[in-house]
Amino acid sequence: MFGDSDLAVFTADFGVPVIWNGEPAVNGILDSSMDAFAHGAGPGGFEKTTYLLRIPFNAFSSVPRPKDAITVDGVDYTVLSLPEQKDMRITELYLKAA
Repeated sequence: MFGDSDLAVFTADFGVPVIWNGEPAVNGILDSSMDAFAHGAGPGGFEKTTYLLRIPFNAFSSVPRPKDAITVDGVDYTVLSLPEQKDMRITELYLKAA
């Protein structure tokens, strides 16, 4: 039967290493999207890249919190927020490039 100890299978094939709080590395899935915001009256505007990391809820001894430093695939990030958890098995973290 499938259980909490089997969650790592979801990130095994295409996950990237995630390091946090000096604990052993785990695999996580990092997604990014870029939004462009234009100024309606002419030139200007800005672009914003959003990073979303998905890790098993039991990947670390506790869940990273906002303002925590975290390294994903060798790149340093800061945890921005924890979105509402839907299935309570996969933790989603919004990140900001450090």
